[in-house]
Amino acid sequence: MSEVTKQESKKQTYPEMRAKFLSFYYGHPEKNVKPIVVVSDKKHAPISDFLFEILKVADKNPAILENKSASPISARKVHKTLSKAWQNENSFLIIRVDLDDVISNSLAGLNPHMVILTGFDSAHPDIFRGLLKSAPKCLVLDRDSANFSTIETLPADKKTSHGHHHDAKTKIESHKLYKKGSEANLKLPSSEKITVASFLANEDSIKSMSAAVAAADLLGITSDIIIDGLASYEPKKPTSA
Repeated sequence: MSEVTKQESKKQTYPEMRAKFLSFYYGHPEKNVKPIVVVSDKKHAPISDFLFEILKVADKNPAILENKSASPISARKVHKTLSKAWQNENSFLIIRVDLDDVISNSLAGLNPHMVILTGFDSAHPDIFRGLLKSAPKCLVLDRDSANFSTIETLPADKKTSHGHHHDAKTKIESHKLYKKGSEANLKLPSSEKITVASFLANEDSIKSMSAAVAAADLLGITSDIIIDGLASYEPKKPTSA
């Protein structure tokens, strides 16, 4: 084996070696805490907050981890937070990351219960295969994505989709934007129709709500709790410089 090949081999195996070490150090708390990984662009960041509120109203005692720095989140922080969630007896840990976190293998070794992918029309599906190596129980996809036909092939026990597309399982049938909020009429996979609202007034918030609703529905949460959870979300006030 040439020196170059050896170096490439090290690069390929390092994330897995690091993940094994971190799993050994922190244990495997995901056996008790179900990680939900939300991979989204900044426009759809509220997905994690919406889902957190829904799970809170459902008495699921969720925790949340968001990468607020400009650099990719560290694998150590992910495993440490998961361990802390286990100590706090949280049922779910929502981990909000962006594409850079996935590419840098920050989530290597994590066994997600659910993965939500939204806002990556130009991303090649192979980018996500490392994250989905263990085949999560649930996968939530953006039906409006230009890449849907290929991303749909990613492995998972159960899959659902959301969006404006006529084939979306959680379909946005209509929506309204107000000065201080938004409202959407959604059709669930069961054909039940619900109206949800939030205090965010933009088109992206509509898609974020549909993603959170699709995820909650796949987790078996009832529509009345979903509606109450979304209504309880309060937008974060921008911090002063």
